[in-house]
Amino acid sequence: MTSKRDSERQILDQLEKLDSKVDKLDDRLGSMDKTLVRQEENLRQHMYRTELLEESLKSLKADVKPAQHFVVKAEGILKFVGIV
Repeated sequence: MTSKRDSERQILDQLEKLDSKVDKLDDRLGSMDKTLVRQEENLRQHMYRTELLEESLKSLKADVKPAQHFVVKAEGILKFVGIV
């Protein structure tokens, strides 16, 4: 009878160990879920900032374009006159 009880006790011990490991895995998965939520929010904010920067760059390019044309014309005139 003791060997049967010993076997049962060993099985119960192993089941408790497995249960403990499952709990640890569950905790780790919960932590991963929280990390994923934070990363998704960070990505959303990054995409928003990138969109703002792209719009700002378009506006800046539009503002600089007339000045670029002026510089090209001025260089042309100066080359024609022979200064440059």
